[in-house]
Amino acid sequence: MKKQTWGALLIAASIGWHCGQPAAPTTTAATPPAPADTVKPSLTGVWFLKNGNFWEGLQLEDSGRLAFPNVYSMTGDRWQREGDQLILYSYTDRYPEPQPTRYQIMALTADTLTLAIVDPRIKAVPVHYVRQHIQAETDELLGRWWGPEGTMADILPDSTGRQYSVQLYQLDGLETFAATPEANKLRIVRQGKAAYLEPTDGAGTGMKWLAEKKRCIRLADGHGYCRE
Repeated sequence: MKKQTWGALLIAASIGWHCGQPAAPTTTAATPPAPADTVKPSLTGVWFLKNGNFWEGLQLEDSGRLAFPNVYSMTGDRWQREGDQLILYSYTDRYPEPQPTRYQIMALTADTLTLAIVDPRIKAVPVHYVRQHIQAETDELLGRWWGPEGTMADILPDSTGRQYSVQLYQLDGLETFAATPEANKLRIVRQGKAAYLEPTDGAGTGMKWLAEKKRCIRLADGHGYCRE
């Protein structure tokens, strides 16, 4: 069975500590928190890698689910960690059975992740990811959305992982905006006025070509994009 190798990854993280209460009538003190410099960053979360002019993502969920935001050549299935290696299971339309790809974790901090593929057939070149710090309400907007007649919208993190970049591929050309999250919407300034990208369904886009779609975003009446 053939292995597929992929070049897109990503992560967001948190880690905590727990102190138990002493049972009465003992006077055992609660366990103090670990010093800040001993708390290890987590792999879970969303990470992005810049590939040319595009940002490709890796989403590692606490449940073990794997997703690849803004990657369209493959679909994530699950992930696991074995020591200093990260194993990603993914599949394609041509190869529907999930296949593992191993990566060496070269470095992991609260904001960055460096991986190198573990495969004797491939030269291991380290690749560097930045953690997404954007609020969870807008996470579902990340990636590419399709409109009618070849129009598209790409919603990506910026180089810091703390803001968004929105690229609208319209019939008359490309528009690029900096975007700020507000609740579950993204605010941009377009033609000198504030505008919002927000989740909706096909009917909510106001576009008859998208009326049957279920998962969409809209910029304004007459401007909509969908995935399914």
